Amino acid sequence: MAGVLVARRIEAHCRRTRSPRLAAFVGCSVPENVTGEIVRFAPTHLVIVDAAELGRKPGEVHIIPPESIGGVSFCTHTLPLRIIVDYLARTAGISPVILGIQPEQTRLCTPPSAHVLAAVRRVVAALERVGAAQ
Repeated sequence: MAGVLVARRIEAHCRRTRSPRLAAFVGCSVPENVTGEIVRFAPTHLVIVDAAELGRKPGEVHIIPPESIGGVSFCTHTLPLRIIVDYLARTAGISPVILGIQPEQTRLCTPPSAHVLAAVRRVVAALERVGAAQ
């Protein structure tokens, strides 16, 4: 849910600012469905944001090296993130930065906690600053 919230807020920012260099792609539980859009956009940089069990305090944000993501694991996505990252690297030459946000709880259909929402705001603000600087 954290990644979807970040992407939707970045989408709104892009609509307001009409930024040609910043885009958001909302993959929800099937991020492989937006890989074609990502490749067509031809980004120089790609940031993937998702909730991630990091063993940290709720709302903490950490960069996750792509090579540390397992190939097959239980998650809420149809395909493991590692397969999507490898596909984007091969087809578009993109080496994404992966930001994991530690959830407070992982039960389905529950709203994000205040800690996670604060992390979403921090990530959005940082991405907006980077997008404006380009």
